[in-house]
This record gives sequence, C-alpha cells and structure tokens, in this order.
Amino acid sequence: MRILIVDDSRAIQVIIKRTLEKGGFSNLQIKLAHSGLAALDILQAWQPDLILTDWHMPEMSGIELLSELNRQMLTVNVGLITTETKASRLELAKQSGVKFIIHKPFEEEHLIEQVMRFLPKPPSGDSLSAYQQ
Repeated sequence: MRILIVDDSRAIQVIIKRTLEKGGFSNLQIKLAHSGLAALDILQAWQPDLILTDWHMPEMSGIELLSELNRQMLTVNVGLITTETKASRLELAKQSGVKFIIHKPFEEEHLIEQVMRFLPKPPSGDSLSAYQQ
C-alpha cells in the first residue's frame, strides 16, 4: 500500500509514519511532503493509494490540495488529519471529497482503522490477511 503523508510538521509526519508502520501493513510504502505543492510534485511520478494531509500548511493547504486533485480529475483517496474543528470548514472538506477526518491529537488505533478501509482489494480467493503481516 502506498501512502503519501502531507504535513508541514516533521514531528507529525514521523508520528503518522510510525503509527502506520506499527499497524502491520505489508508492502507499505510511505512518502512525505511538507505542503500541498510538494505533494503535487510527488504525485507527478508516484501514485499513492491514500493521501493523509493536514489542513493548515504554508504554500498550499490540504483543502487546496484536494481542490487541485479534483480539478485535475485525479482519483485518489484523501484523509484529513487536522486540528480544524469549525463545522462549516469540516463540511466543506467532506463535500470536496475527503474520505475521513481525524482530529489531532489522534488515537493510533483510530488512524489504523481508517487506513485499513482503503487497502487494495485482495485478488479473488485471497484473504485480507495477505495485506497485513
């Protein structure tokens, strides 16, 4: 599974990455970006299964990144990991296509549960355990 983590905080990037690594996913590939613009550069050559992005970042926010993905008609699942709590802004994110919203600070188990929803479907006859160690 390929996951792109987009957050301007290196500490948060590391926390999310470690949480995912502890989740026991096999074939986990993770790339990091410090802004929406950096994420777009990565997306040019690398197709993640899931993008986990913060809302508030310099250069390009997570919601601006999502708008750009929609504009380019790129089909990628996006989860928002944010401190944003304003209901109208969270509703905007949902309407823009965010698949889930997790509030910081988050419980590791909650993040893992959400990510598991986006595991690639196992080939016919295989079980979900084929994608976990």
